[in-house]
Amino acid sequence: MNGRSTVPVAAVSGERDGWLAQAAATAVLLIVFLDLPNYLAALNDDFRPKQAYYLMLVVGLAVVGASRRFSLHSVRPAMLFMIAVYALLNLMHATLLQHAPDSQAVHEAWFRIQIVVLGGVVALSASVLPTQYLGRVMAWCASIAAISVVIDFVVPHWFYPALADGAVPGRAGGIMISSTRAGEVLIVCSLLALPALTPARAMLLIALVGVGVLMTLSRGAMTIWLLFYLGLWANRTLPRSALGLLILTGLIVASSAGLLLAYLASTNPASDIGDLAQRLGFLSGSVPTDDSAQERTMVLVDGLRLFADNPLFGAGVAATSEWAHEVGTHNQLVMMAAEYGLLGALGWLGLIGFCLSGSYFAKPSNHWIAAAVVVLFSMLTHGMLDYPFWIAALMLLAIRRPAHEHEAAAIRPDPPARPDSGPSPSRG
Repeated sequence: MNGRSTVPVAAVSGERDGWLAQAAATAVLLIVFLDLPNYLAALNDDFRPKQAYYLMLVVGLAVVGASRRFSLHSVRPAMLFMIAVYALLNLMHATLLQHAPDSQAVHEAWFRIQIVVLGGVVALSASVLPTQYLGRVMAWCASIAAISVVIDFVVPHWFYPALADGAVPGRAGGIMISSTRAGEVLIVCSLLALPALTPARAMLLIALVGVGVLMTLSRGAMTIWLLFYLGLWANRTLPRSALGLLILTGLIVASSAGLLLAYLASTNPASDIGDLAQRLGFLSGSVPTDDSAQERTMVLVDGLRLFADNPLFGAGVAATSEWAHEVGTHNQLVMMAAEYGLLGALGWLGLIGFCLSGSYFAKPSNHWIAAAVVVLFSMLTHGMLDYPFWIAALMLLAIRRPAHEHEAAAIRPDPPARPDSGPSPSRG
């Protein structure tokens, strides 16, 4: 044997579906990950995102039913069990507990059931796509999202009205509108794009994503992007030169924080300049002390107190929404523990298990990086299970992918460890 792959080309491609099924699965991915229904709702008050998501559900089910590539063997039973338990918990809160039929808790419980079902169907329909093709779709998704954020930064409110729900003056969100959600979409899509990228292209895409994350002024997303970038550099998914690019870019950004603040003040007169200054100061290493940081600490403590008062079964769905604060816990673990008790805390551990149990990446170490990204985001947001793109991303990481699809992957698996000493093997 000459060491080259002997896997036939047909096997690498896998059994192909018709172009219509592939196009439908691609469209569903782009619409859900770019959050286009909510964007269209911001432009037209008569548009209802729920209608678009129901259509995505029907299309996704049709793709799964018609695909020759889909197999239930790729779906881990533990994953289905966790999703079923989560849906059942919410169903119990919506029907068995003593809530008024029109209460926020009932609406929230039914909403979460719908989101987890939709996200699961999106993942199953996407799983019929070859791994590298799926990676290319996610690369396009990350690129579109990043470019829209850059445009939103340069030309504020070009994409949406200034008073759109979720918009914050001075913080770009692109077609995602919310700057916080934009940071999540950018990093998650670039993570899922890795199987289709060479090291050089991965560096370029993640650098573009980094520019977009910077313009969201989301401190959490900026921190996670930096650690994500360094992790990929450390495990050689990115080329060695990526570290030099990072250091040079960091020096330029840190030295131009004042110029950025002046630009934001001139283009966003309605923005909170003090808050923006604190966020830009974060780039220089200053400790956040603004109202947002203090608010996060307060709701986190109260969320932990709520769990301590109701450790077994939690305080119930929407307990961290219908409380004294205007915002939630900003922490997925604390929210799940406070509302669902110990089962919620165990469910948070299951999110990490999703990242580690699949075979999405050729590099096993990239699954650990994905788990780290999920853990870090879960420490900064409580809405991971409220958006179908998060559910779909977690399930895609957990679904078994055909081993032969990684044979043609541009990024090679981790090399085996070399012995420290010993005679060289005979050449024979």
